Amino acid sequence: MTKDLHIPVMRDEVVRLISPKEGGIYVDGTVGLGGHAEAILSAAPGAKLVGIDRDEEALSHAKERLSRFADRITLIHGNYRDLSQHLERLGIEGI
Repeated sequence: MTKDLHIPVMRDEVVRLISPKEGGIYVDGTVGLGGHAEAILSAAPGAKLVGIDRDEEALSHAKERLSRFADRITLIHGNYRDLSQHLERLGIEGI
């Protein structure tokens, strides 16, 4: 399966439950190929998202997929268990 064929599981349900808002800051702790991140950013044009993943190749694909949101997304090679440190380094106090 190529990155172009990747469809995130329960994408619509995730977006509905998160209910992204303009100006909100969201975290995708396992951003993978960026499918859920793309849906969240599309649902709220003023929202920002921090995407974290341990897989550098997946991050590369996510960066390509999410390139149209470049000014609203920060991708981090790391582990979501270090979320507080990642957010502190970015100067984000709340999500």
